[in-house]
Amino acid sequence: MKKLFAAAIIVITLFASSFPALACTTILVGKNASADGCAYAGRTNDDPEMLSARLNIFPASDETGTYEYIDPENGLKLSLPKANRRCIILPVYDKSPDMWWESGFNDAGVGISATETISIRQEIQAVDPFTKKGMCEGNIPRLVLPYISNAREGVLYLGNMVKQYGMTSGEAVAFIDNDEIWYMEILSGHQWAAHRLPDDEYACIGNDCLLDFYDPDDSQNWMGSDNVVELTKQAGTYTELDGKFHLALSYATDKRDYSQLRVWASRRYFNNAAADSYNVNTQYTFSVKPNRKIALQDIFALTRDRHENTPWATDISGHTRPIGIDRTGQVHIFQYKKGTVPVMWSCLSAPEFAVYLPVYNNVTSIPQGLTVSTPDYNEDSFSWQLRLISDLAVTNRSQYSQLVRAPFKKLENQFIQQVKRVPNPTADEADKALVEANNDAWDCMNKVKINLITKVSKDTVLATKNLGRD
Repeated sequence: MKKLFAAAIIVITLFASSFPALACTTILVGKNASADGCAYAGRTNDDPEMLSARLNIFPASDETGTYEYIDPENGLKLSLPKANRRCIILPVYDKSPDMWWESGFNDAGVGISATETISIRQEIQAVDPFTKKGMCEGNIPRLVLPYISNAREGVLYLGNMVKQYGMTSGEAVAFIDNDEIWYMEILSGHQWAAHRLPDDEYACIGNDCLLDFYDPDDSQNWMGSDNVVELTKQAGTYTELDGKFHLALSYATDKRDYSQLRVWASRRYFNNAAADSYNVNTQYTFSVKPNRKIALQDIFALTRDRHENTPWATDISGHTRPIGIDRTGQVHIFQYKKGTVPVMWSCLSAPEFAVYLPVYNNVTSIPQGLTVSTPDYNEDSFSWQLRLISDLAVTNRSQYSQLVRAPFKKLENQFIQQVKRVPNPTADEADKALVEANNDAWDCMNKVKINLITKVSKDTVLATKNLGRD
């Protein structure tokens, strides 16, 4: 068995070395668009290299005064309050505890997903350039989540920081609480806009601006920086559609398959778009009402989508950009419903061949295997065990997929039913539920791993038995 594991690690290394640098997909679902009355917000976190993920608790503090925060990557310096809220975070492996939190929710019940990298026109950057020592995607959750009490406040808090310190690149951030989901796009060095997701609609965004008809007079549903419209006039990119100012057309680069295909995938899932209906030039609205109510399992499925059964199927049509990309480092889906404890559904690897775990907002401890994150393979890491399974399964999807997907899907359905049965756990109950989910997942992973490695080994022997050499 040790030899089989060694062979598996070699496979992982070969696949890891071939990954290009790509990015993320955000999925938002309003409470009246979902099948269970919950609001959902989350994102696939796609990494440019082999990174592992973990869960962690950032403790609360009631200390007075401030301290100096220094970004270890670009040298940004700023003062942060020592007093902060407790946060449960889902970072990817990093060298600093103050970077790359990626997602999390705090003890006020606010969730953040940061960031979705978005592509901005050069004309905009010429007028308001991104700043080398400004805020970056790697530190946004750390600088914001410990200090906010609701989603709307999160947008304003981050907006003020962008105004003061500038931004290093175009990024988008989602905030969620028991009442609202807000999606915020940082559109230049200092300009931004944010929109409240309508309760009966959903949105799917893939690395391009998608906010549309910005209305500064509608403060209930829109927020933005002071010059977010005026800047486009200075840059010569101001664009209207149907007589109204359009953010994406004014700020975004030209449409590209890289992003448009993923938006179209959501339309196939939730609005019955035909499998051959894709057109890169489609001007999508930011959000839309679904043709049917969206279940949590549907969201999981969308994070795994590879354009199967369409002319754009990733495995047969070449380098198309699916949502379910092999080198996703982690995925998080926040589940919110007033009167219940929020849940962060956490997938610590590429979701196609991984399992989502429910993490209640009031857990007080994290099982050890979920906290282990290293740059190299670690047999004690939940994330690395999922990665091992995934990188074996992708070598032959037609032969190996069901060995992984079927048991993991069964386990996820078990977890979903558990959350429905216990929507308001105490902290002790939340801790116990996470321990049990973790144990069940490890048992399932071990069985899947053994079955998968056995199948891979048998197939290897059959493929080489007539080569005339060992």
